[in-house]
Amino acid sequence: MKNDLMMAPLVIAQRAPLLWLEMMGLGTGPRESERMVQEKVAAVAEGMMAMNVEMQRIWWQSSIAMVQGLKPPSAMQTGQRLVNAALRPAAKRVRSNVKRLAKPR
Repeated sequence: MKNDLMMAPLVIAQRAPLLWLEMMGLGTGPRESERMVQEKVAAVAEGMMAMNVEMQRIWWQSSIAMVQGLKPPSAMQTGQRLVNAALRPAAKRVRSNVKRLAKPR
């Protein structure tokens, strides 16, 4: 996932000329700026939902571990799991954008 998010500058570089053409009124097809905003809104909503699901999973696992007399996950592990869950949708979008924008037009 880290490598996927490291491709974000590449997506920006690939989108810049499309946005420039759109601004000049020369763009063709669906408006890239609209698509860009819609993708980000969807990624944020999916990330929030994924983080909530992961939070519930951590809570249940911690509760079961304590009942069994085991040590629950550390705060560092918990935080890392929550961050990974929240960023997974954005990483997925970056991956798909790199592929889509790399195609010749």
